[in-house]
Amino acid sequence: MRLAARIEEELGERVDLQVGARGQFDVLVDEQVVASKQRVSLSQRLLGADGFPDVESTVDAVEARLSSP
Repeated sequence: MRLAARIEEELGERVDLQVGARGQFDVLVDEQVVASKQRVSLSQRLLGADGFPDVESTVDAVEARLSSP
């Protein structure tokens, strides 16, 4: 399941998709970046990560940001 669909399904929040720069993938909540392709470390990539943030941890980060004041 795609990340946007997971966020909408699990958290009940509407997701807006916007085109960014080539290769850019950022997840923002209230204009704050909570996950980004740029934050995937070299060691994660060497261990097989495709460069995109992990779905579970991204959903958790969105939920945490929504819960904070």
